[in-house]
Amino acid sequence: MLDTIKLNAADDAAALSLARVMAEKHAVELWDGLRFIEHIEPTG
Repeated sequence: MLDTIKLNAADDAAALSLARVMAEKHAVELWDGLRFIEHIEPTG
């Protein structure tokens, strides 16, 4: 893990949309506290 960024999103779908935008050069893991939501591979 290189960094953590807190996202403010209304629900999981909104958080996934934000996380997908962030996954250009590095993989992103989306968590809600201790609950794992999804791993997103880099898009670039």
